[in-house]
Amino acid sequence: MTHYDVIVLGGGTMGIAAAWELAKRGKRALVLEQFSLVHDRGAHSGNTRIFRYAYAEGPDYIPLVMRADQLWMDLEAETKTTVLHRVGGLELAAPGYVHARRARASAEPYGIDFQWLTPAEIRAAWPMIHVPDDWEAGFGASAGFLDVEPALHAMIRCARHGGVELMDNTPALAWGASSQGAWVRTEDKQYDADALIVTAGAWAGRMLEQLALPLAIQRKVLWWLEVEKPALYAPDRFPVFITDSAHGDI
Repeated sequence: MTHYDVIVLGGGTMGIAAAWELAKRGKRALVLEQFSLVHDRGAHSGNTRIFRYAYAEGPDYIPLVMRADQLWMDLEAETKTTVLHRVGGLELAAPGYVHARRARASAEPYGIDFQWLTPAEIRAAWPMIHVPDDWEAGFGASAGFLDVEPALHAMIRCARHGGVELMDNTPALAWGASSQGAWVRTEDKQYDADALIVTAGAWAGRMLEQLALPLAIQRKVLWWLEVEKPALYAPDRFPVFITDSAHGDI
């Protein structure tokens, strides 16, 4: 038997982030990941992710973004690794669509820098972006993108430096919990802990089946485009963007 303060079941984005936090709290922790750490089968797959303050989905996200921003800065300072690139972010909406207005409304209560721009101003600032004259648009200077894999590897290094064990290629076969603690069984061993954190991502339905939670997995497709003139789209010249139109949210 090996006893821990906390076991984290799943070593994707959330599991790795939990490991980093547990290390900062001085906890004896174990992360069990069924694949290799930082793989291509989870929600963290791919090169980059957008980071933004003006959330059209609602202002409740903004305190979370502010906290995340500080944590990314802490990670960069601790590891001497740049993971967040503040290239700015455009929120764009076709006539009859409200994404840009909702982004502006969520930013206002928090005093977040969010400039309302005309399509002509956007075309002047970023000639490679052709916004029709009847669209609405706003720009947030604090937005940008994250380098996914360097960020995750940086958190792994911090977690391990803090004494957290991260075991890859170790699927969990079963788990249980009671008021006395929790346990997880793998193919060759059982691990016990005072607490269990389940960050199983797309496998949460299977791993949490005994809780009968109404979980459903939704696939969201990401893609990257090859451009003819890469220099025009370098980070210092091209912002991240979200568009809302008949084509959906892009």
